[in-house]
Amino acid sequence: MDEQRPARHPANPTGEADDDRLINDRRFNDQLEKIFALKSFLVQEEVVLTAEQLAGVDLGPLNNFEFGAAGRKPTQDEWKLLDEKFSSVCSCLDDELRQTFKISQLRVLWILPFKFLPFVFLFFTVIAVIAYAMNYHPFPEPCDLCGPPGWGHDLSYLGITVVWAIAQGGLGACAYLAVQASAKKNGRERGLSNLFKESLALTDFNVKIRIILGSLFGFVLGIAIAEPGLEAVSKGLRENIDAANYALIVAPFLLGFSTSLVLAILDRLVVSVRIFLGIGSPAESPRTSAPQDGG
Repeated sequence: MDEQRPARHPANPTGEADDDRLINDRRFNDQLEKIFALKSFLVQEEVVLTAEQLAGVDLGPLNNFEFGAAGRKPTQDEWKLLDEKFSSVCSCLDDELRQTFKISQLRVLWILPFKFLPFVFLFFTVIAVIAYAMNYHPFPEPCDLCGPPGWGHDLSYLGITVVWAIAQGGLGACAYLAVQASAKKNGRERGLSNLFKESLALTDFNVKIRIILGSLFGFVLGIAIAEPGLEAVSKGLRENIDAANYALIVAPFLLGFSTSLVLAILDRLVVSVRIFLGIGSPAESPRTSAPQDGG
């Protein structure tokens, strides 16, 4: 929060607070902001509270506090009141609401809400397809924006294929997380296929790691088929594509979507390398059973 302009809370929308209302403690302010976010979420979800719960979520003097660099430190009683109100507000959330709130608060790169991330990957996917189609696919009147053949031309080609592979892998990871979030929100985890039997806890850390893995798998394993995949997309703009070309198009997406698929591929590669180097036979090579969570 900007230190030059205090946050505006409902009790004081003008931001003109006296010195007694200003609190110069980041931890106190962050926890207070979390309570305000929880209360706003309860209103948004139209949760009906009992009289006892209403008394518990009434923040009283905490409504007037704002962050200010020139403010004072919170007292021990104010810390105690803050903890009590935080516990009271959290107790109004059942498991479904708590999961929904956690999903709504997910952040990627600390500032980007999770709900916007798929559109970022989709944007770069579309840009890669357009750039490839305009520069490398033989249209009747090609529009070569990357210049004549040379190292710059080759470098732009490499950049397009890398962006395609990473964006597709990241988009697949976002699709998996969205399916998990939807299943958790609607309580349908038991009805999912084996791909989702071991659900992923949707914490900030798990979401970030899952997106990194999806993008990494899409790049490492998908870069080799990025060029034929882009070629298939370009052809699909003018003619029908067959199943083989369609598989090339969606392969990086599937690599980002399912770690089970990636681990199965890596398992086969490891077995093949062991046999090639004479380390073991197919019967002796250890087989790793891929997890069934898809994530």
